[in-house]
Amino acid sequence: MQVSLSEAAVILGQFGRQVRTLIKTGRLPARKESGRWTIAGW
Repeated sequence: MQVSLSEAAVILGQFGRQVRTLIKTGRLPARKESGRWTIAGW
């Protein structure tokens, strides 16, 4: 299952900016598809 950045933020109880930081630091695996972040593994 894949979720968007905003969906991941809700699941994690974080703001979108905090989720982006997790992605950039490698703590949350994600990839950019069509200009949007997609988080896999949920």
